[in-house]
Amino acid sequence: AWLADPAQAGSNTLAVETQQVLDVPATTWQDAAPARGRVWFVIFQRAIDEAAARGERQANLKWLDKRYGLVSEERFGDLNVLLYQN
Repeated sequence: AWLADPAQAGSNTLAVETQQVLDVPATTWQDAAPARGRVWFVIFQRAIDEAAARGERQANLKWLDKRYGLVSEERFGDLNVLLYQN
């Protein structure tokens, strides 16, 4: 599933047109991970840094932190792959 960027994000990582071509429409956390035991989340470091510059935790990470425990995190250049589990 692909989650839309939070409203306060300064970027749009997957334009609506691209979502349509890939047939991957944006969804909400409630629809993407309703009662999953674990969730893999991929996020660009820039999104984390932009939120930190505003003095905030990135909104999607904040949502995950409330509901799951972070098990592992790998970084590949500018890309972070996080595994959350409950």
